Amino acid sequence: MKGGSGLSEIDDNVKHIREYMCGIEENEGADSSQIKKLKKYRAELLDDIHTQQQCLDCIDYMLYKIKNKNN
Repeated sequence: MKGGSGLSEIDDNVKHIREYMCGIEENEGADSSQIKKLKKYRAELLDDIHTQQQCLDCIDYMLYKIKNKNN
């Protein structure tokens, strides 16, 4: 998950979530190991979001500096 981007990564994430949901529905509920896996996966996705936000912030700052340098 780390370092990649694009639609194929989103598709993979959705696929994993659907697989977990199918497993939960077939077993009529989540057991503690499924809950633990989902919480871990959620935390990883959130870390990815934070990393991407930091990249966006850096790009925005560079754009700001370039615009102000040329004025």
